[in-house]
Amino acid sequence: MAISDLILWCDRAEDDSGESFRSRREASSPEPADSSSRARLTIPPERERALLDQIRAGDVHAFEEVYLALYSPLREFAYALTRDDGSAHDIVQDVLFVFWRDRVRVAPGDRFIPYLYKAVRNQGAKHWRHARIVRRLFAESSTTAKPEIPIPGMSTPSAGAPESAEQAELHTALVAAVEHLPTKQREIVTLYLSAELNAPEIGDVLGISPEAVLMGLSRARKTLRVALEKFRR
Repeated sequence: MAISDLILWCDRAEDDSGESFRSRREASSPEPADSSSRARLTIPPERERALLDQIRAGDVHAFEEVYLALYSPLREFAYALTRDDGSAHDIVQDVLFVFWRDRVRVAPGDRFIPYLYKAVRNQGAKHWRHARIVRRLFAESSTTAKPEIPIPGMSTPSAGAPESAEQAELHTALVAAVEHLPTKQREIVTLYLSAELNAPEIGDVLGISPEAVLMGLSRARKTLRVALEKFRR
């Protein structure tokens, strides 16, 4: 997720409408998004339905459009589950491959984007269970330092620029705050800001109610605001 989106969301008033972040952002800001920012999910529902029809018919170009639009946000969500960039990449590749292989099984008119996120979550859960078993069998020494892997989509700011020192510090603090959110809240925030799903869609992916999604967003926002406010005093 983009740090700018995270800050924008933290600064906004509480929202209980259940709308997607994209809908609220576009409603409050008629200006087009900066084309230099990280690519967002740019498949509106009407295009999603058309793409599904084309993919079901075997249109490789339609599948390529979906792949290019969804790979990064899907990988970011997978990373939030696995905390391993390589595993996140493999999970997304497998999910998209199965989607293409079994494309005719997806009912015409269905939304396939929430389906892909649900498939990623299922694979992420399997990876987590396997990793837990491996950790038990091959416990690492407590003195072994683990390499820090940046959250995909939250690129490390460039070092050495005095004018960006405060921004880099804020970036680091917010990334750490997201990392330390409870797992469910981290999943909800990632689906809301990166995947730009609305509350009912997030609930469908995670198997919880839209009300639980909104509660998770509210609690996560309060936590992240604390990290943000430290830089505004």
